[in-house]
Amino acid sequence: MDHHHRAPTDILTVNPIRLAYRLNYVANVYTGPLDKEVEQRWGLSRPGFITLFCLLQLPGLLARDIVEICGRPKNSISRSMNGLLTKDYIRREDADGGRGQPLFLTAAG
Repeated sequence: MDHHHRAPTDILTVNPIRLAYRLNYVANVYTGPLDKEVEQRWGLSRPGFITLFCLLQLPGLLARDIVEICGRPKNSISRSMNGLLTKDYIRREDADGGRGQPLFLTAAG
């Protein structure tokens, strides 16, 4: 079949990474509206929400831990962390041994 004559829904069934694409598609169906609501209600971007969620579950994570957990680009997590620090939603602590600065939620966060 010529690729010009495929239906848009063929991407769900006729591609070499069907399972991965389907999982991503389903995830986007749910996360897209959720991301919009979180942004409208609390002014948080997706990376900001992910950062807060990670720190709620595992206080004391380093920035690189959050990047590894969520698979988001380092620069987007860094930007979101700077915004969260400015809003006083998170705080950094000095670490012993130079292993980075652990991050924690504040009362506002």
